[in-house]
Order: sequence, then structure tokens, then C-alpha cells
Amino acid sequence: MVELSYPAKTAYQSKQAAETYDRRRFKSLKGKWLDAREKRIIGELLEYLPQGSQILDLACGTGRIAEFLLSKGYRVCGADISSQMLKVAKERLINFGELIEFHQADAERLPFEEKQFDSATCFRLMGHIPPETRVKILKEMKRVTKGPFIAAYYLSEPVANTKRKIKKFITGDRSPWFPISKKNLKEEINSANLRILEKNRVLKYLSETLILLLN
Repeated sequence: MVELSYPAKTAYQSKQAAETYDRRRFKSLKGKWLDAREKRIIGELLEYLPQGSQILDLACGTGRIAEFLLSKGYRVCGADISSQMLKVAKERLINFGELIEFHQADAERLPFEEKQFDSATCFRLMGHIPPETRVKILKEMKRVTKGPFIAAYYLSEPVANTKRKIKKFITGDRSPWFPISKKNLKEEINSANLRILEKNRVLKYLSETLILLLN
């Protein structure tokens, strides 16, 4: 069987990429606002979960979302394909002790048991993943969680698409990006045998990020 690959599987494997990830995305005023807004939505969507619930943070990166979840009293398992990103996350969250654990894992084949987690979060991943692979990841998240989980998608809309094209031109970024139309989003979620319980735009018209609660 041929192993399918895509740039996101190797894009953040270097030490430099991991150590500069947060600084390049969340240190500006816009970045700080987006970070706070995403976390606020997560808190609202998961407020039904009691403290002590165990949450999988898939593609946890440097631990940004995991840190927020831990601050809310949840236990967290951070999973990422990049050992360098996990190294940064471990250093960042060392003070949380046994409340956080880490696994290097491919999102398409999670090394966890069925219904192992009460919920899960997945941020800043789906835009880097081809549609057919996203469905596999959603099915894996469904398999390992007991209840609803959160996934952030990135909509294909004129303003957001134009902004991204300009940014890519200026920075010389050639990495592929896989936004999705509202129609195709519904079809993709249905393909994973899931339904949308709730959806939140990070910022209407100005942000392409759509945060979904799925079950």
C-alpha cells in the first residue's frame, strides 16, 4: 500500500520552525486578538464538560490550546506528528505535571483506544490537509472520543482567499492550502458520519476560520 503524504506532515519538523511558530503568529496585536478569540469560543463550547475531563488536543503544536485547556481544569493529551513541536510544548507546560501527557502521532492513525477521551480539539490543521485525508482524521477523532469534539475549518471566501494570496505572494510561501466552501463542508462532515452541533466564526468576513462542535 502506498503511503500518502502532504507537506504538512513534514513542514514543522525543524527546530527553528517549532521555536518560532508562536512568535510569528501570535505576538502581533492581531495575533493576540485571534488567540484570545479562539480560546473564548473553545471555553464556551466545552463549558458543559466538568473539570477533570480528559481532552485530546490533536496537532497540539507548541501547546497553545493545551495550555488554555489545562488552565480550565481539564486533563490534556497533546498529540502531534512533529517531535520538535512536542519538545517546545513539553517545556512550555512542564509546570502542569501529570495533568498533561504527550504523544507523537499521525492524525490519520491515532494510537488511542476507542472512546478514550471525553472530547478533543483540533486547531490550525485542517487547512493544510487534503479533503479526503480530513475525513479520515475526523473519523479517527470520532473513534477516540466519547462525546462532541471541536475542529477548526477554513472557509473558501473571496475576501479571505484574496488576503491569503497577497500574503503568500509577499512572503514567497508556496505551501498548499485547502479551504472549503460551505456546501462542501456539510458534505465532508456527513462523509465522516458526523453532524454539526454548533459553529462559530472567529470574525465574520475578515477571518476564514470556522470553529465547529461535531458529534
